Order: sequence, then C-alpha cells, then structure tokens
Amino acid sequence: MGELSTRKIRPDGEGTEQMRMLYTASYGGRKTIPFDDLVAVSDRCDLIGLYDGDVFVGFFFTLRHKGVDIILYMAIVEHLRRKGYGTQAVRIASRVYEGDRIVLLPDAPGVGDRLQNTRYTVIRYLDTLGFEDALYRYHFLNYDYQVLCYGGTVSKDEMDDSMRSLRRYLRCR
Repeated sequence: MGELSTRKIRPDGEGTEQMRMLYTASYGGRKTIPFDDLVAVSDRCDLIGLYDGDVFVGFFFTLRHKGVDIILYMAIVEHLRRKGYGTQAVRIASRVYEGDRIVLLPDAPGVGDRLQNTRYTVIRYLDTLGFEDALYRYHFLNYDYQVLCYGGTVSKDEMDDSMRSLRRYLRCR
C-alpha cells in the first residue's frame, strides 16, 4: 500500500463509473440520494476519488457549507478494506479540509442492533484519529447517525443548516 492521492471527480470524468459501482455496492438502496444526483452537485460539494498509484481504492463525498465539511459518504473497495486505506482516507480528509470543522456520520449504535459492538468500535477508532463525539445523533434519510467532529464541535442547528443547503442543491439540478 502506497500513499493515497486524490482526484476531484466530475460528471462523466475519470473514475465516475468506478465510484458509481462502489457507491452502489457499499450503500445500495439504503442511502437514498441517487449517485447521478451526487455527481450533478459536485460543483457545490466535493466528490473525491482515492487512488493508490493508478488504482482506484475508494472515495468520499463531502458537503461543504459555511466552514463545516460533512463527509456524507466514504467507501473503500471491498477487497482493500482492513488494509489501512480507510485510515488514510480519514487522514487525507483531515488535511484537505484543514482549518474547517469536519463531520463524519457513522451509523449510530441502536438498542438490539446486531452490529452494535462494531458501530461502537468504529466510533472509538475514529476518536483515536482526532474525531470527537458531539454527543447527539443526526437523523438523515430515515437513519440515525452519530455525529463525530474534527477541528471543533458542530451544533445541531449548523447540521440542519448544512443539510438544508444540500436539499437546495439537489432541487436546483
């Protein structure tokens, strides 16, 4: 594994199809923003491909609004998971958005959730990378997410304002 590089993805540009396939495989119908809509708002949001040399290894999609950068989607190619690429991706995001407050939204652990221990493990691991639990959950597209912040806390009102901007961007297309 080498040092990852980033490439901004544009509609019909290099990496778009690889990203579409990974988005579909990673999120399926669960996250209901259609991929084409994400690509269409990439002039207002960041759609970043991650590469190890010329090999596509993953991506992240970030909503940027008033100094708050919310990473809504992040995925690593399945056969490359648990090899340090996710950690590199989080560190790259921290550098790319340095000076802003960054939010990651991992699935919130739920009572009776069969993946509850895994979800807590992810939250604890992100804590070691500098992300702090904001101590509230955010409900988005019918799911609850734990709000983790880097570079300062982001309030629920700021999250609401940012998500309203995303909805406006999506309606504009």
